Amino acid sequence: MDKILLIVILALAALMVLMQIVVMMRISRVERVLLSLRGVKSEESVSVPPQRAATHEKSYGQGLFDQFLAEDPKRKLMKKSESSEAFRVWRKEHGMTWQKPESEEDAEP
Repeated sequence: MDKILLIVILALAALMVLMQIVVMMRISRVERVLLSLRGVKSEESVSVPPQRAATHEKSYGQGLFDQFLAEDPKRKLMKKSESSEAFRVWRKEHGMTWQKPESEEDAEP
């Protein structure tokens, strides 16, 4: 009886390992499909290299918005429209916006 119970436990353990392998294979296949849909080669790393992490984060603006909020905790309590407008002003004050050239040709009559 003990031997049969031991065999059943070992068979179940082997089955669990096999199921984990199958699930991992399916997950990696789904991941490859998703990456191909996003246009990323499966060999490429999705993560950003550490030396470019700060630049990458700031290039998408989220790091700048976090910096904006960190400067004044009261900004976190603002409505979304108010914080967006204040963020635009803050970026302009810090020279982080693209501005149209103010030449005579571009001026409206």
